[in-house]
Amino acid sequence: MKLLTQPLARLLVLMGLMVLSASSFAQGTCPANATCDALPGYYKVGNVITAASIGSYVATAGATAQIACPTGSTTTAAGQTTCVAAPGFYVSGNSLVACPAGSYSATTGATSCTKAALAFFVPVAGSSAQTACPNGTSSNGVGAVTCFFNGPYGQCPAGSVVFFQNTSNTQCGLCPAGTFMGTMNLSTARVNSCNSCAGRTNSIIGSTSCS
Repeated sequence: MKLLTQPLARLLVLMGLMVLSASSFAQGTCPANATCDALPGYYKVGNVITAASIGSYVATAGATAQIACPTGSTTTAAGQTTCVAAPGFYVSGNSLVACPAGSYSATTGATSCTKAALAFFVPVAGSSAQTACPNGTSSNGVGAVTCFFNGPYGQCPAGSVVFFQNTSNTQCGLCPAGTFMGTMNLSTARVNSCNSCAGRTNSIIGSTSCS
């Protein structure tokens, strides 16, 4: 039912011949001399009822403010009463969980994450997409957090560390986002031996420094 904007409807209200229900006013300005409350999904400020915006919700009737969805959740349309998992997150039981590094969630309302495909990687948790490995590199399998390439025996160039080597081959792992390696690396340590950016920013794998 639309708001009572027609002259006849307003006249009936003034004459007391029509009783207005809260459901008549899901959104808009309450007519003069009418009492109305906001329904779930909506909130009332003064005499105006407004739908909760995308990213916020209203769970109960009679609200006077909308509530922002918790981190990692959102709504897909205005006027919602609950939030759903945002891209990069999923619902596990009653908990909202970020997809771990190596996996991602591209849609809202996900109940699981998708592992990065071969030749793709996901460097950080809470990601909504996978990224293709740079030219000349690949991943060792699904669910990769970084990409690899074959380097000279016993060493890897700046921006990477020795991930694996045998008597004839060295596999270099690009430093994940948030880390760096500024000089040629001769260590047989695993990829997590890259230096941490320690509060500085760096969103690119294979970096030689942080900004």
